[in-house]
Amino acid sequence: MARRRPLIEDLPEVRRLAAATDTATADASGDDTQSLRGRLAELSADDQAAELLAIVQGEAARVLELRDPQAVAEQRAFRELGFDSVMAVEMRNRLRRLSGLRLPATLVFDHPTPGAVVAYLRGAMFPDGTGTVASPLAQIERLENALLRMRQPDSREKARITLRLQSLLETWRGEGDEQGQGDAGGQPFESATPDEVFDFIDKELGQR
Repeated sequence: MARRRPLIEDLPEVRRLAAATDTATADASGDDTQSLRGRLAELSADDQAAELLAIVQGEAARVLELRDPQAVAEQRAFRELGFDSVMAVEMRNRLRRLSGLRLPATLVFDHPTPGAVVAYLRGAMFPDGTGTVASPLAQIERLENALLRMRQPDSREKARITLRLQSLLETWRGEGDEQGQGDAGGQPFESATPDEVFDFIDKELGQR
């Protein structure tokens, strides 16, 4: 539990901001909160952290009036970035509206870096670890992005990846048993030796 910091929370400016956000949060629709939770629930743990980090960096940049959210480094202390008590409460207000969580006014002092705030938010939103298994479509999208980001693979690696994807697609379509016999001289890839598979790859690449 976050400890109370009287010298911060009792400042008049901080108290006004805190009161304003209590009213705004009570009146706000839960659509944004549910949308964020739903989006995060479709992601893996690593992607949840990346998504939350982008949100924290973006909101901190708005509070600091920075153009580039990347200027808010993950492990740099909010105090070093220029946060004061009023900014800390404004930051809390923004994250509270987005997450729907009851966050302390001292959030960025109790969790002094963007990375620490991300860990706190994720733990509070998914305390039992739920929502960390991505849907099949989300996993396919991540695989697609990973393949597109790859530096030029060598021809053999590219062919092996292609064969795995083709085999997976045939299995998904229910065609693996029917079509698997047509390659490597009628021998299924599952029973082929590595040399036989590479000979097939080299032969296929040589035809292109």
